[in-house]
This record gives sequence, structure tokens and C-alpha cells, in this order.
Amino acid sequence: MKTSKQELIDYAKQKFQDKKTVSTKEWAKTKDRPCSKNTVYRIFGNWATFLSLCGFLVPKTRKPRTKKPCEHCGKETLNPKFCSQTCGAVYNNKKFPKRERKPYFCVVCGDNVKYKRKYCDSCFKKREVERETGNLTLEEATYKVGQASNRYAKVRDHYKKMYLGKYTACFSCGYSKHVEICHIKAITEFSKDTKISVVNAPENITILCPNCHWEFDHNLKKKEDLKRISDI
Repeated sequence: MKTSKQELIDYAKQKFQDKKTVSTKEWAKTKDRPCSKNTVYRIFGNWATFLSLCGFLVPKTRKPRTKKPCEHCGKETLNPKFCSQTCGAVYNNKKFPKRERKPYFCVVCGDNVKYKRKYCDSCFKKREVERETGNLTLEEATYKVGQASNRYAKVRDHYKKMYLGKYTACFSCGYSKHVEICHIKAITEFSKDTKISVVNAPENITILCPNCHWEFDHNLKKKEDLKRISDI
């Protein structure tokens, strides 16, 4: 049975008399509707015409978008301002610059360095060479912050590179399963302006096993009785 235009108009006015407008979803959810929304489209041409004939408010349709030039690169786009997120970011970063980064300078030569670095690349390499050759003083090589056991870590790194693995037996008893590098004159007995090369000189280094090292630290062995690396 075909439904006429007037029957559809009368039904809509009676069914949705308390509403100002009717959407297609509301029409589809109505169980006793005389026809589907597609039939309404076929009879009236479109949904807006149907609403206007029924006396309902017709929702405003979105205006078709026109192409505009991108504010950054000039390329035509349907977007309001920019053709892409990249153009938007570049344009806004130039127009509204962010907070400038704090400059950092090398403590040796004063050149600009990367974020929160203490030395530039050239000075850092020179410092590494000085560290390996022992030209740093104890004042420069001593860590001021941290645990006391790590205070002379740079000094230990230097003598390990020089002597570790070269001697496998204790100079005092000949024990060879485990040996340690020992300073004859303690690091703390040197002045702060003494270079690491002097502290770790062969004349001040001996190789001892853990037992002999303990005996030497507790004054059970005399310095004069110990063989030094320079004596070999």
C-alpha cells in the first residue's frame, strides 16, 4: 500500500507534535512509522523538504568548504589555515617562539657546549688524555660528592691501566691466585697539587696478595722490606 505525501505529513505532525524538529535516527527508531526514511527521500526528494512541509525546523546545513592557500607554504588546502601539521608547527614556532635555552660554556676554553655539558669535545679529549697519562692533580681527580670509597676512583683507574694484569704474583710471599695493587705511600699523604703520575709512579707501587696487603696496612710489614715495581 502506497503512502501519500499528506499521510506522511499528518503522521509526522501528530507523532512529533512536541518536538521542534525530527532527525532521521528518530524516524528510524519509531516502530509504527508508515514507511522508511528512504521512502521519505524518494517521495519528498530530501529530508529538509519533508521537515519544512511538516512545519518543523530545518537544521542548517554545513557550508561547502572551499580551497584556501596554506598560510605557511601557500599550497591549496581545504583545511582552515594550514595544509598539514608540519606547516602549522613551523608557522606557529616562528610567530610565537618558545623560551630560549640557557647557554652553556666549556669551563676550560669558554666555547659553547651542548646541553649541560661541562667540557667541549676538544677539551674533553685532552682531559681524557691527561687522565690516562696522569697529568691531573689529586685536587682535580678527587670526587667531592658521593661516597668516600669512590673519592679516588680516577686514581685507581689510572694505576689499573698501567699495572693491572702485568704482575701475577705477590712481591712479598709469591702467592699468585689473587694479587692487589698497593701504594707504599698512601694517597692521603700526598699534597693536593701532586700529579697522579707521581702518586702512581713505579717507585710508589707494589704488588701484594690480600693477606700481605692487610699486614702492610696494619703496620705488620715495613715499607723498607717491600719490593717496588721500579726494583724489577
